[in-house]
Amino acid sequence: MAMMKKTSASKGEEKTEETMASEELFSKDTTAIVYGYQQNAIQRMLDFDFACGREVPSVAAIVNPSRAGFHKVFFGGEEMLLPMFRSLGEASERFPGADVVVNFSSQRSTFATTMEALDNPRVRTVAVIAEEEGLTGGYRVV
Repeated sequence: MAMMKKTSASKGEEKTEETMASEELFSKDTTAIVYGYQQNAIQRMLDFDFACGREVPSVAAIVNPSRAGFHKVFFGGEEMLLPMFRSLGEASERFPGADVVVNFSSQRSTFATTMEALDNPRVRTVAVIAEEEGLTGGYRVV
């Protein structure tokens, strides 16, 4: 999985404890928007959240260009509905605190969707997980 983080530090700027803390990719309170309708991956993320004792799920919303609506998931023993949007812009507008994008888009659209996420001022970190052509259910780090 490739991680990309936006930085605003200028060249030669000395890193202080405050700037190093702001460079943290994830925290116990991080919430993410998942780009791509990867139902099993989303459920596994929520299962991991629950096993770790998170009170709030790490997945705030899903971007599925094919349809908007809701996706039913479990958080522990409780059913919940995750909102699904057709665009990253709409999802990030509705969930401004979700500053991470987990990008499961197809290999053909990975570049475009990653650039869209990086251009979004609300997105701080992008994790890219791209499907490799020719493999059934196979993924590779890009």
